[in-house]
Amino acid sequence: MSFIEPLNKVEFDTLIKNTKTFVFLDFYADWCAPCTRMLPIIEHIAKDEELVGKVQFNKINADFEGDLAEQFGVRGIPAFYLIQTNESEETKVVKEWVGTQDPFKLRSEILEAIK
Repeated sequence: MSFIEPLNKVEFDTLIKNTKTFVFLDFYADWCAPCTRMLPIIEHIAKDEELVGKVQFNKINADFEGDLAEQFGVRGIPAFYLIQTNESEETKVVKEWVGTQDPFKLRSEILEAIK
């Protein structure tokens, strides 16, 4: 069982209004084998002491949240987005990845992007 809970559109909107950190979004589907392989990697990265408190990790089921997937331009899964918000609740995609990722490179790229 994952400790990163999936977000729906309402929860995502609330998160954007209330979060002052970077947000990492994992777009996935239950039937997607690469998504399943990436989940423990994402959970491990989410616990990294250099990222805790700086990046909030969330996942979004692309099958159920098509509007969010469309909003971010998801074309394939897994798809990962590092976003930042501002006071007017606008989101800016800082970095994006599609497909299975090397865990060390992904962590490194996240750290570099939040500096």
